[in-house]
Amino acid sequence: MGTKLGTTGTSTPHDSDMAYPPGMELHGSKWRIKKRVPQDLLRKHPDLYPSQFLTLKTDESDRRAAASKAWVWLGTLEEEFLRVRETGSKFKRLLPPGAADEIIHAAIRSSLSADEESRQNGLDDFMFERLGLSIAERRERERRVIARGQIDAEAEDMVHDWLQAFGYDLDRSSTEFKQFAVEFFRRTQRATQTMHSRSEGEWVETPPALPAITPKPEVPKLSRVIEYFISKQDSSVPMFKKYRPALDLFLEFMGDRPVDQIRQMDIENYFDLLCKLPPRWFDEKRIRKATAIELAAMEWDKCISYKTFKDGYLAAFRPFLSASIRTFRDQGFPAALTVEGIKYTGDRKERDHAQRPFKQSELQRLFCGVEYQQFAADPTQHHCYWLPLIGLYTGARINEVCQLNPQCDIRQEHGIWVFDITEASESDARVKKSVKNKPSRRLLPIHSQLIDLGLLAYVKSRKESGDKLLFPMWAPSAAGRAAALAERWFRKLLTDLGLRDETPKARLVGFHAFRSTLLNRALNLGVTNAYTLTGHSSPHVSGVVGGYQGDVDLAVKQQLMEKIRFDLQPPQIQHGTSGM
Repeated sequence: MGTKLGTTGTSTPHDSDMAYPPGMELHGSKWRIKKRVPQDLLRKHPDLYPSQFLTLKTDESDRRAAASKAWVWLGTLEEEFLRVRETGSKFKRLLPPGAADEIIHAAIRSSLSADEESRQNGLDDFMFERLGLSIAERRERERRVIARGQIDAEAEDMVHDWLQAFGYDLDRSSTEFKQFAVEFFRRTQRATQTMHSRSEGEWVETPPALPAITPKPEVPKLSRVIEYFISKQDSSVPMFKKYRPALDLFLEFMGDRPVDQIRQMDIENYFDLLCKLPPRWFDEKRIRKATAIELAAMEWDKCISYKTFKDGYLAAFRPFLSASIRTFRDQGFPAALTVEGIKYTGDRKERDHAQRPFKQSELQRLFCGVEYQQFAADPTQHHCYWLPLIGLYTGARINEVCQLNPQCDIRQEHGIWVFDITEASESDARVKKSVKNKPSRRLLPIHSQLIDLGLLAYVKSRKESGDKLLFPMWAPSAAGRAAALAERWFRKLLTDLGLRDETPKARLVGFHAFRSTLLNRALNLGVTNAYTLTGHSSPHVSGVVGGYQGDVDLAVKQQLMEKIRFDLQPPQIQHGTSGM
């Protein structure tokens, strides 16, 4: 058994001043370090990683010296893991400066050491003759390569084997491989000449090994650090889609430089630039064929909103910075970089984007107008009838509603009909279910008004048809979002009905307004704790305390739900086959 870090072992007086990598342990009197291979690589490349752990024996009794080797090894492994993900190979594709000298020197020394050992053991006539033929073949091969640049298959294999022994796998058809091969045989010619001189009775010493130099890991470029970070993120959470635009913009702003060149002022300037960009700046960039920096220098009626700045770009950049400092600090990523204190400098206030509740007259126009009567009367438009009503009586987000699976997400729990808002249940194969955050996962009682209007009959028809979407008439997007077309349809409906309102801080532009409408109605009816229905966190309780309290009982939620009533009489749906 090894002794883990923190136990007694050979060390220097100031061990506490140095950061030691996890996994270091004493094995006998020497330090070693274990590294777990990432699960995705174990699954996809069992041929490369047959064991879940890799081990480095440092051959060091001194803890600091061992840690120095361990940090370099860990950095090299992370580069290898990324390389395997990108190329499927452990081997590096380019030779850095000095690598060719190291490989060729090792090849020369290996040949002369083997030659020296065979002569010391003694050569009879047969072996001496064979040695002479081998030297002649080597000289002929080197002559062809040096004189004519001709590299036959045997010579190519020899060069390739030496490259792979040092962790490189150059494309054999590349100019770099050919140049290295020519240089390899030019210099190994000296070893062949030494072997010939020894056969003539003239002794020449084998060159000593190059002094051991702990290689300094190459400082990774920003693009590599970004791709590594994104590869580690959970693509099933909504936050995932925010990383790419935020980090690609940072890469465009910075250029693909080595990460040790990033300075705090670069971070400050990046966020200042961000606050000068217009909404949907990426579309403007494509249309105008301009860079983000050029867009930021232009005059715009309005810039990106505070919410986009805070919940999109800043929220995405913060974990990237933290993870990159942790992972790449020993390879040059500046550990002092921070986003603390970064301020929004745009001209749009925090609530400019907010959607207000529907007014009573607007609800009347939406749910009691001729259009809604047509939705109710036509079975092929029943999905248009139910979507807004579910939004009104739940306050749910549109994607939460559209990704509901009638086979399992709409059911009875303890005698109460519920919508199960979750990403964990079965889904249509085209849909990638998601929820915004932990409070968004919830059992939501179905309002009796929806049941009275006939919702359960609609759900039954979808279930009997084998549908795994509540509204299969609206196809999901290519990215797996269930609500893409439904959201667009509802926005257009508001416009067609003359209800769309772009007033800052009081907008009415989409389905999200139903969340405000439900909460506002609850407030005016004196219904407290309505946030438990909409999947919001408690405004009065911290996340830690909320975790101890647990969820509100379903029966309590039902009581809350039933207290929220709207003065509306939507048209009664005409029962029949709910058309596709």
